[in-house]
Amino acid sequence: MNVLVISGFLGAGKTTFIKKLVKMTGKTFCVFENEYAGSITDETELKSDDVRVWEMTEGCICCTMKNSFSNKLMNILAMLNPDYLIVESIGVGYLSRIIKNIQSVEHQNLHLLQAITIVDAVACENSHALNDPLFKDQIENAQTIILSKSEALSQSERTVAEENVRAIHPDAHIVTEHYSHKPKSFWDALLLTQYDGSPVEQSAPEEVFENLTLDNVRPKSLAVLLALLQDMLNGRYGQVVRAKGFVKAEGNWIKCDLSGDRYSLTWIKNAPRSNFVCVGHDLDRRGIESCFSQEIIRMKRQNSDTVRQLICG
Repeated sequence: MNVLVISGFLGAGKTTFIKKLVKMTGKTFCVFENEYAGSITDETELKSDDVRVWEMTEGCICCTMKNSFSNKLMNILAMLNPDYLIVESIGVGYLSRIIKNIQSVEHQNLHLLQAITIVDAVACENSHALNDPLFKDQIENAQTIILSKSEALSQSERTVAEENVRAIHPDAHIVTEHYSHKPKSFWDALLLTQYDGSPVEQSAPEEVFENLTLDNVRPKSLAVLLALLQDMLNGRYGQVVRAKGFVKAEGNWIKCDLSGDRYSLTWIKNAPRSNFVCVGHDLDRRGIESCFSQEIIRMKRQNSDTVRQLICG
């Protein structure tokens, strides 16, 4: 479970940013909200986007309720185990303490991503805010700083806001252009790096196979069936990774099975119906069809679940 902490002062626009992140990445998220008791605004907004939301309103997760926070992290990991957990901290929470509390949870399947702080661009011109210890902490401990509400500022005002943030955190990635104009690649990149700077391990994409199903078929002869299976191993009909079925040849029912670098034929007494299935890549469908009686071939596509069952079975 990858944990992304999003901090920011009250009213900076954290919830709006999270909604955009969910929409643009298309990932599976669970959101942990540290909110004031009785407030349901953020929860309602996020749930309308079909995001699983856990709330904690008893106190601040950076200090008074840090132990309960750690326990709830483990509960989410055990019960839901989402790909990504977003921790939306309360506006008056110290980001450094929240990060420390997450790092104290030792679990091999929990990975802390680089933190994000949402900053009201107008507030960056306020000298009082710039000198506030909490404001500084939220900027100093985030690797990415998003200047929200910047669309109302001129370019020179954006530059001043960026310079003020840069003075606090010189190495931060500061986004001055409003994030609504950012491409999908920008949003995806926010989920690619762990807090220590190492890349997030990416799950290998699920391999998609072609499949060909022939129902109520009869091979033209036993010799043709044997040649077909041998040629499949040799790559003549594409990359066939699995083939199996029940067919009737020369008056006998035969169970066919091809996997890896071998195939087998087993003579059986009976079968409910004839059926031959191939799974692989770049299948020569016409070539495979030509080995069976053409007038009774019926092709159909199967969904991916059926294909996975075939490969595993």
